[in-house]
Amino acid sequence: MQENSKDEYLKIAREYLLENIGDDVDVVEEYAENFEDLFYFSYQSKEFLMTADFEDMLIGQGPMFIIKKDGRIVNYGSAFGSKTARIDVINKLNKERLVRIFQKDYDIWKDNYSWVINKLHEDDKEGVISLLLKYKVQYVLTNQNKENSYHYYNKEQLQKKFKKLPLNLGNRFNDYLYNVLVELINKYPYCEFTLLQESQ
Repeated sequence: MQENSKDEYLKIAREYLLENIGDDVDVVEEYAENFEDLFYFSYQSKEFLMTADFEDMLIGQGPMFIIKKDGRIVNYGSAFGSKTARIDVINKLNKERLVRIFQKDYDIWKDNYSWVINKLHEDDKEGVISLLLKYKVQYVLTNQNKENSYHYYNKEQLQKKFKKLPLNLGNRFNDYLYNVLVELINKYPYCEFTLLQESQ
């Protein structure tokens, strides 16, 4: 996506709001801000923007950003201020760039990936297993009533699993998958993996 003027980003923001929120809201223009890599905006009810009557005010919505390089729009809840949300977006974009070295189409705002380790140097196996134990990788068991139960892998189970690659580790950890991947990439850059996107 090319560099646009503030007015063009406001137009994009309004189109997004119309399609995803409704026609009874609008961008709060005085708070919209154009940054180097992001365009920040928020919205409020049109009624409130006209009357400033707190009875017409919407609550719960938070900061929204247009990512300039590709046009994606990400939003946050009201627990995030604009600065903390912006910091979070930039941190995530940096992590996404790192993961995209291995998976070009990776989108950090989607959480429906399964992680498959395809190839790993023998010398790195114990370190990767320790990393997986640190992040408490889980597996699922389904009983005869089709009820799922979740369990943490132990070291012996992972050592056995790593004898045959590729290995699908799913996406259940005690942290976000992207944090696990970033640590893996920084410590074991020759570990070859794929992220399989599951349908939602």
